[in-house]
Amino acid sequence: MAAAIDAGAQARLFTDARTPQGFVDHPFTRADAEAIYNLARWGPTSNNMSPMRIVWLLDHDGRERLARHAVSKNAEKIRAAPAALVLGMETDFRASLKTLAPHVDADAMYGDAGARRTNALRNSAMQAGYLTMAARALGFDIGWMSGFDAGAVDADFFAGTTVAANMIGTVGRGDPASVRPRAARLPFEAANLIP
Repeated sequence: MAAAIDAGAQARLFTDARTPQGFVDHPFTRADAEAIYNLARWGPTSNNMSPMRIVWLLDHDGRERLARHAVSKNAEKIRAAPAALVLGMETDFRASLKTLAPHVDADAMYGDAGARRTNALRNSAMQAGYLTMAARALGFDIGWMSGFDAGAVDADFFAGTTVAANMIGTVGRGDPASVRPRAARLPFEAANLIP
């Protein structure tokens, strides 16, 4: 059995970690994106389907392209960030399962398009959590957003594919001065039931 990670690591990933509203002036590179993805990709998903697909926007033009599809406050954050990303979900992940889960009869198990979309949404959202933890583990932060025109993002970034936008975000080294006061979290008794 694996030992627990130390309290410092737990704090960096969870208890002390915060979502920044802004970033320090530090470049975010392709190598940074690869490092984050290559750590996050190891998180488990249902039948290893791994439906997350990411468009990393590392330059001004890419961020501006995304900002046009975001609500005004989010657009400002995207323009000011060192990088942004579109986290999409592959809604027809069956072909990937031939490699990722060869033991699964993907067509039989995921033949229904509605069920595939539900699974893609659920599992890509879970992968967004892994991406957040990987970014934190490597000294970066992600600010997730849902205030955007998903249809426009799909048309702009995923046209001609079976990938659909799930969420968008900014990424870089968070500015501690931009962090809001810590908000409350639900206590165990309010969010859990052990019958």
